[in-house]
Amino acid sequence: DYSTAGSGSAVDGVVCAGGITPLGAAIMGAQEDLKDVAGNIALIIVSDGLDNGTASLDAATKALDAFGDRLCVYPVLVGDAPAGRQLMEPSKARCPAPMAA
Repeated sequence: DYSTAGSGSAVDGVVCAGGITPLGAAIMGAQEDLKDVAGNIALIIVSDGLDNGTASLDAATKALDAFGDRLCVYPVLVGDAPAGRQLMEPSKARCPAPMAA
C-alpha cells in the first residue's frame, strides 16, 4: 500500500552510483548486438556525461565507423553538470545521413 512516509523512506535508501561509467563497454555491447541488423540504427545514449574518460567517445566513434551512415547517435543529458552538458549536448548528435521515419 502507498504511503507518503513509506515513499520517503524508500527514496532515502537509494544510494547514488559513482566512479567511472561503463558506458564505453555498453556502447561496444550494443555494437555487437546490432551487427546483424539490416537498415538504419539509432543509438540513444542517456547519461550525465560525467566520469566518462575517453572510452565512451572512442566506443561511439568505433560504432559510427562500423555502421557508417546507417547509424545515428543521439545523446540525452540527465542532470545539469556543466562538464556533462559539454559532452552530451544535443549538438553532439552524430548522424552521417538523414533518416526517414
